Amino acid sequence: NSPMGHLQKDSGTLLVGSRGRWLIDDPGYQQYIKKTEREFTLGATAHNTPVINGHAQVEKLSERNVAIDTLGDGLYRMAVDLTACYDASLGLDLVKRSVWLKDDGLLVVGDQISGAHIDRVNYYWHGHPDAAWWVADNWAQIYFPDVTLWVSSPQTELKNELVDRLPGSRGQLTLCAETDKTASIHWWVFAIGDAAPDVTVGDLCMDVNGDSFLIS
Repeated sequence: NSPMGHLQKDSGTLLVGSRGRWLIDDPGYQQYIKKTEREFTLGATAHNTPVINGHAQVEKLSERNVAIDTLGDGLYRMAVDLTACYDASLGLDLVKRSVWLKDDGLLVVGDQISGAHIDRVNYYWHGHPDAAWWVADNWAQIYFPDVTLWVSSPQTELKNELVDRLPGSRGQLTLCAETDKTASIHWWVFAIGDAAPDVTVGDLCMDVNGDSFLIS
């Protein structure tokens, strides 16, 4: 499921749910009373969209211009251009989020980010408040007894130290990661199952307008 924003400036935010729970959630709107919850609500780390050079989105999309395609064999693709959501002073040429969803519980995110001066790209993936986390072999696990969500990116090294409870959040843990700033496409993989899928960089390094990657 991929709701395209609510009260916050979080167009293109991604939520991943299973068995009646949001395993990847967007806590976003929490509090506007001037306390730490408000700082988190209005800060750059409250959403599941890329933070570029330390900046989150400053505008919402004026229209929900989302392209959704059915590619066959239980594979679906969604794409949305988020460039206009970021401050023009960043000099971004393109911020486009593409998402592939397979019926077997596999979801792949490819964020195309280009511009003249990109110094860093950060992600904040918020887990369910009641979930247990573990990181091993470059996969983060969000665990419940009846379901496990696996999260990884081939462009960054994941470790337990990157999972933290952010100040002002309401109990959920967050995977805080910085990806390779030189990448033209920033990849994330989410999979529901008993074991992590077999994913390599070569599987994902392809034209996001095509669908040639294979994940087993």
